[in-house]
Amino acid sequence: RMMASEVETHAPDQPAEKHLLINRNFARLWAGQSLSALGDVIFEITLTVWIGSQLAEGKDWAALAVAALLVASAVPILLVGPIAGAVIDRQPDKRRVLLRAELISAALILVLIPAAGIVELPFGPDYTIPLTFRLIAIFSIVFLASAVSMFLRPAASVVLRDIVPDADRPRAAGLSQTSYNFSLLIGPTLAAPLLFSFGAGWALLINAASFVVSYIFVRAI
Repeated sequence: RMMASEVETHAPDQPAEKHLLINRNFARLWAGQSLSALGDVIFEITLTVWIGSQLAEGKDWAALAVAALLVASAVPILLVGPIAGAVIDRQPDKRRVLLRAELISAALILVLIPAAGIVELPFGPDYTIPLTFRLIAIFSIVFLASAVSMFLRPAASVVLRDIVPDADRPRAAGLSQTSYNFSLLIGPTLAAPLLFSFGAGWALLINAASFVVSYIFVRAI
């Protein structure tokens, strides 16, 4: 009887309930990163189409401008990508790196909207930003935004390891990759209607807002 009572008293706990998004902290990280990834796809496609079809419409250098935009986005992958992980590893608070990268990305996109002449500036009806300046601003800000993005995914991966148990990390990585692939699928279908229905400014504002919302989610972790 004593042994039976002890067995009943020390019965193993029931396994914890499995959640679709593992836990609340991962759900916040996943939601924020999914939104910013979708915003990035909309941003890249919108800016590319806008330059080719509106800013450089009818110009001989239209194709060259689009190619330069792609180069400005790709060069940071070669220059910053290899060192981003090492820089993040040296930081004591990886979440803070992610938060700062989100805010800097949002600020760069917001600066791009007036600098590229996507919206009119309140300097009088006759004032127009020189085309050369607009192109330089676009390529420079895209370069900087791409460089900052090299810190986003590695920092998010480190934060993921901190908030997700070892056994659930493969599922967490799968969910993150699925949402990223989904953004690649749905982003192009949203970019063109946004551009031609509401203008490039709204499409870029959506990207900036996605970084702000992602910041709020990560901040709540």
